[in-house]
Amino acid sequence: MLLVFTVTLGTNLLAAGIAQLLTGVISIGQFIGMTVPFAILTLIATWLTVILFRRFSESAAPLAAKARVAHA
Repeated sequence: MLLVFTVTLGTNLLAAGIAQLLTGVISIGQFIGMTVPFAILTLIATWLTVILFRRFSESAAPLAAKARVAHA
């Protein structure tokens, strides 16, 4: 749950940083200093979330097959 929150928060912060950069509110140096670390953390959180969800689906597949056999 926290990984999904981190991905969502990081995506929103990246979008806000890009919007501020395009409107001239912050300079490119400020953008790099404040936004790029969040972008890196967002990429790491996305990668870990994908790994976690794949493991969940792999472990659930045998259970689903057993449930289908039991109800057949």
